[in-house]
Amino acid sequence: MILHPEQDDTVEAAYSADGLIIVASMGAGKTLTTLALLVELIADGVIDNAIIWGPLRVAQTVWDAEIAKWGFDLTVGVLAGKTAKQRQAVLDSNPQILVVNYEAAPWLKAAGYRATARTAVIYDEITRLKNPQGARRKAVVVICKGAVIRYGLTGTVRANGPLDFWGMADAVRPAAWGRSFYKWRAANFWSPSEHIWKPHDETALDAALAGLCYQMKAPVYSEPVMLFDDVIMPPAAMGQYQAFERDMIAEIGGQDIAAFHAATVSIKCRQIASGMVLDEDRETVWVHSAKLDALREIITDAGEPTLVFYQYRAEVDAMRAIWPDLAVLGGGTSNKQARENIEAWNRGEVPVMALHPASAGHGIQLQHGGRRAAWLSLTWSQEEYAQANARIARQGQTQTVYIHHINAKGTIDGRVATALANKRTAQDALMEMI
Repeated sequence: MILHPEQDDTVEAAYSADGLIIVASMGAGKTLTTLALLVELIADGVIDNAIIWGPLRVAQTVWDAEIAKWGFDLTVGVLAGKTAKQRQAVLDSNPQILVVNYEAAPWLKAAGYRATARTAVIYDEITRLKNPQGARRKAVVVICKGAVIRYGLTGTVRANGPLDFWGMADAVRPAAWGRSFYKWRAANFWSPSEHIWKPHDETALDAALAGLCYQMKAPVYSEPVMLFDDVIMPPAAMGQYQAFERDMIAEIGGQDIAAFHAATVSIKCRQIASGMVLDEDRETVWVHSAKLDALREIITDAGEPTLVFYQYRAEVDAMRAIWPDLAVLGGGTSNKQARENIEAWNRGEVPVMALHPASAGHGIQLQHGGRRAAWLSLTWSQEEYAQANARIARQGQTQTVYIHHINAKGTIDGRVATALANKRTAQDALMEMI
């Protein structure tokens, strides 16, 4: 395993700092860099173990998978998504790396776990600790009180403005900005009206936070960076999926959903994996929101315009419930509205735009409005897949392009992704012969 130069530089900078916020775009390699740092700290005898905090999906699916992928000689225990009994078994195993979702902090505090001076603390998406009065944050503070080495990870350190700075600063360097958020706020902000706070000197606050940060500056890559974001379906939904896949019928939403031939099974399985299924009257029956939750998390954490590729009209309706001003390029969008949406996107005025792959053919240029896209539901068509990605990964794009694939773990999504990869491999081999 060889790190890129910017990753090596980040490890070096973090190693010599007891408290640091590492800022890098989502997909730039923060996880690998952090694991390499922890391995070095353990090997040098600086720490014995580490606790990694993160959002639920990331804590469930990312850190242990990356440890296995890169072959790190680390024992890892994941509390996220476990029952209380399973969590206790993880704690009893005393892993070198303990991965915990922020929601589990009150339980972990009650269980008596405490970090020591030889425990490194990692706050993945440290912006989740911005609320000084949050119960989860208070539990995290108690648990991590004894730790000396602390690192925060984020791509959007200034997502909501300077009022959030204290929570992040205090997480990596406790009391460095004073022990009271309210005293810090009173000294640095004024209030023109109730619940509104404006900084006296915003530039000074930016500079103070910058002093706690290190930016991992990744080079611009000519090829898109492919990111695979696994989600775990709720047990009930997974049970329905497995029953349908096995029996070609399952009770979903109080009614029997059936398939009468293999092709329909594949279609329905893809729908269930995406969170919904169409009944015999073509009405939408929702099964779970795991993919939509992951999409919201990706867009929030990335903090930049995102193009979302969808398959089903119900997905557009669900996205519009989250983002009321969602722009759409797909069935039902007039040519006039499509032109307006494209122009607004390329001016940087559209935070989220949904695009159906069948509407993403040649000629649509979206490279000027953003560099991040997410597949909410994949297509079987290699042509549609390649053409959709090429809307932002094309000549004129000046940034590294990141393409997220939101896949429901243990479902047909994995087979679709593999099929697309195999078709791409075959296409590349043919092109090399020409």
